[in-house]
Amino acid sequence: MTVRYNISENDGRRHGQGALTLWSSGANGGIQRALIHNNTIYMSAPADNSQPKALHINSEGLNDVGLHNNVLQTTGGLPVVVSLATRGVLLQGNAYWSGEQSLQIVWGAENHNSLVAWRAASGQEQLNARATGVEVNPQLQQPGTGGILATLSSGRQLTSLTAYQVQPNSGLVGAGLDLLREFNRDPGPHDFFENPTPAVGEKRTIGACETPRK
Repeated sequence: MTVRYNISENDGRRHGQGALTLWSSGANGGIQRALIHNNTIYMSAPADNSQPKALHINSEGLNDVGLHNNVLQTTGGLPVVVSLATRGVLLQGNAYWSGEQSLQIVWGAENHNSLVAWRAASGQEQLNARATGVEVNPQLQQPGTGGILATLSSGRQLTSLTAYQVQPNSGLVGAGLDLLREFNRDPGPHDFFENPTPAVGEKRTIGACETPRK
């Protein structure tokens, strides 16, 4: 299973759910060989005071699940990652941001308030002994407004959207992992906005937009 180049704005926000949720009963080997990459997830605080998450892994039963080059952004102090599982899943090359609030990552029974602390304690966001991932303001275009900017009648109109494109000075630019070179996984032909994906060896951008907006 591959999930790539999607944009999520305030999905799964009710009742403390997650925009990106992984759950498995463990039957038939559970969730296996899943690749989730280059998605942009934005979650703002809801009026009901619940605690939704950008990423919620609420079961064990995962095997060889990789999350790479995703943007996980929350506001209002919401958790960025909450995961019951601490094995069978690897997060590498992702961007984490909670605005002016401290980062909240719940990993198993432990709480972490920075990418550095979580990396040291869990071994996540490392690849061949080098640190991956960034804790940085994504500097996305008009985050939180994508749902009202346009109503599309055709997928060919994706290039007309402006929300969630990346500004040229964003820390996401050039910070992504080269999936083909690092993992021998094909990143696909184009991003959410129909921009072509970079060739092997070219710089990658974290999130659903590979080409910064000028």
